[in-house]
Amino acid sequence: MHHRDALDTIGHVKQATKKKIAKYWGYLLLPVLYFGWFVFHVGPIVLGVVSVLVVVYFLFQAPVPCCAETRDRTTCRNNAKGILGGCHIESHKWQNVKLLIRRRLWGRLASGLFRQVKGNAAAISALAGSTSAIAAGVTLLMKV
Repeated sequence: MHHRDALDTIGHVKQATKKKIAKYWGYLLLPVLYFGWFVFHVGPIVLGVVSVLVVVYFLFQAPVPCCAETRDRTTCRNNAKGILGGCHIESHKWQNVKLLIRRRLWGRLASGLFRQVKGNAAAISALAGSTSAIAAGVTLLMKV
């Protein structure tokens, strides 16, 4: 009985690890991007692809705070999927995009994102990925 219990526990740990990796895979690409630029000097096409994957992850999948305004004029406390998405509440979907479109609401989006560490990490990582993608594109154009 003890052997089977140990195997079940190992199976649950492996499954939980796979879920964590699936949820946070974009963070694993950040060191790849860093080492690709500064240590291994990988070509601009690979760097561009990895950069775009990083940006897509942080804009659409990374767990970040939902920045939607609730009925009582406070910020939603749920987690959102990506900087541009919203939480599970239907009316909160894509509210961050609406905040980005209206320039006067950028401050509200920033204060919502930067109220938690995971929002800080996602915003800075998306900016780094965007910068990397632009730099890879310029590098590729310079070689042509």
